[in-house]
This record gives sequence, C-alpha cells and structure tokens, in this order.
Amino acid sequence: MAAGGLVTEVGGMMTHGSVVAREYSIPAGLWLYRHLYGIPKVSESGHKESRRQYNNSTTKEGVITSRRDSWSQKITDSRIQNSQEAKHMSIVNAKEIMVEAAKGKYAVGAFNITDLVQMEGVVDAAISKKSPVIIQTSVKPSKFLGVDVLVAIYRTIAASAPIPICLHLDHCTEIEHCKKCADAGYTNIMIDASKQSYEENIRQTKEVVDYCHKVGNISVEGELGTVSGVEDQIKVAEDETQLANPKQAVEFVERTGLDIFAPAIGTAHGVYKTKNPKVDFERLGKINQLINGNKIKTPLVVHGGTGLPEDYIKKLIEMGGAKFNVSTELKRTMIDAEYEYIAAHREEYDPGKVEAAPGRHKPE
Repeated sequence: MAAGGLVTEVGGMMTHGSVVAREYSIPAGLWLYRHLYGIPKVSESGHKESRRQYNNSTTKEGVITSRRDSWSQKITDSRIQNSQEAKHMSIVNAKEIMVEAAKGKYAVGAFNITDLVQMEGVVDAAISKKSPVIIQTSVKPSKFLGVDVLVAIYRTIAASAPIPICLHLDHCTEIEHCKKCADAGYTNIMIDASKQSYEENIRQTKEVVDYCHKVGNISVEGELGTVSGVEDQIKVAEDETQLANPKQAVEFVERTGLDIFAPAIGTAHGVYKTKNPKVDFERLGKINQLINGNKIKTPLVVHGGTGLPEDYIKKLIEMGGAKFNVSTELKRTMIDAEYEYIAAHREEYDPGKVEAAPGRHKPE
C-alpha cells in the first residue's frame, strides 16, 4: 500500500461506515477510509493519540517521514492570503498533493462535508491513515454556514494536524462566489462552467484561474463535458458529445491555465442505478497521456465516487485519477442514522444524543 494514499489498495467499497470524533459520531462515506483500511473508531483520546503516533512513526520504507519533511519544506506563509499564521505544513492546495498522488499511483480522497462534526471526522480518519485529504464544501453549505466560518474551522483543525489538508469549493457556477471563497482562504476552487458553451467555459474558467493565482497559491479545478446525476448516467455515458473530447481537453487546459482537471467520462453524482455503470476508462487514460505524458502537470479528478465497484476504482486510478470525490455517501449515512435514531426516541429532544446516535457509530 502506498504511504499517504487514501485510495490505493481497495476493499469493502460497498459498505457504509462511521468514525467517532470527540463525543460525536461522524457518519460518512468514511467507508473509503474505514472499510478500505479497517480504521477503528476514534475517541477524543484516540484522536490525540493518533496524532502522537503519527509524529513518531515511519513506514517500512520510511516513506511517511520523508513525505512529511518534504511537505514541511514546501508550505510557507504565502499559502493563504493575509494569513501570517498559515505556515503550518497542513494547509495546502489540491494540486500539490495530487501531483504526489499521481506520481505514487494513488488518489487523494475528497469528501463533501456539511458541518463541523463531519469535517473533524474526515480529518481524524485521514490522520489515522497518515493520508493527505481534501475537505470539500458544495456551494449551498458554504453559503448557509458562511465561508469565513468554514475557513476558520479549517485553519483551526489544520493547525494541529500532521497531514496535508486542502479546503475545496465544489461545483461552483458563480464566478463572484469563487472569488469570495478564494479571498476567505479556500485553497482550491472549482469553477464549473461545463454547462456553458465551450468558449464560455474557457472564458469563465480562465477568469477564476487568473484571479486565484493572483490572490495566492490557490489551485483551480475546471470541468469539461457532462458529469450527470445518476438518473441520466447511462444516457450520458453513451453520448459521445457529452463526454470530454481528449484533444479538446488538452486545448481547454492550455487555454485556461487550470491546475487540476475534471473530464467527463461517464461517472455520475448520486447512487448508481446499475451494478456496473458504464464508465469510459480508456478516455480518462488517453486524456491523462495527452495532458501529462511522462510528467504530471495537471492531475485529473474523478467525480461521482459514491458506490463505484472496487475494480472500477482501481482502474480509474490506473488511468490517471488522482482525486476521488465522495459526497452522496456521507449525506445518506448521516440522514439515515439520524432518522432511525429520532424515530426510535420520539420523547427525546437532545441534539447531542442525535449526533451520537448508535446508528452513526457502527459500520453496517
């Protein structure tokens, strides 16, 4: 298993899981951590202990120590605009950890969170595996929680974490909100203009890229083609015009100056309706070869990670996927567990107990 890799050796992909952080449980598509690697539940004391063990540990090859030292040398106080405190090795953009992942033939897990509890759980699980991680917020949570609040929590958690952590804005179609999040301290921004014409997609993406690079060391993700909802997955996967054109992908990356790239290859958001969804692995591999060749310049992103079969994930990584997005799994696990607990405890009105619901603690 490659050290530092979230998705490397894969097993048990289709089971749900949860991780306990502090007194609460973290529901989560943490099956990507927990069931791939058999991560134990993490209590408050375990949370601190895992960090202590990380600081004192190496792998058989000594890879963990060497990677941690290399990250420490790379991260400077210029990582986040107007933040003299951002000298900690944990605050990174997505590109720098994805380049390492692509070279090491693994993928960095990117998890969409909707609250503080989930954010802590994702980080605790990553610490347990000595793995870099990308925390993602969709546009709605970033607005109702507040970008400044999310960035403050991210920085606070990262301040004591011994792993590289990126804060990413996911699928944002609003240029001004992209800029707002960049100004606030997000370290990776995804401008999603994929529903626009090709030329307009280039224009909007380049505007965000130029802005973020000017603000500071913020990487930018863009998308070409259609990453559908699962209800349209088969139709989109079979429609050549909705998937990323390999030659056009090269031009798109060159003209926009993108840092990381999400080509549409047939994966979808949501829970797949078929056991073996149609995914164009060869298309991803061809795009990776054309863009990166023998040197990783623009790492590739795989959207729609929830529920993909184990062999699919291995193949996607083999073809060049270096960031693996999971969102739906976390939402479903959290809502299902809370619903079950509330239904069984109709006389209780204690939010803390809902957060600590037994259904959120144990893997199914």
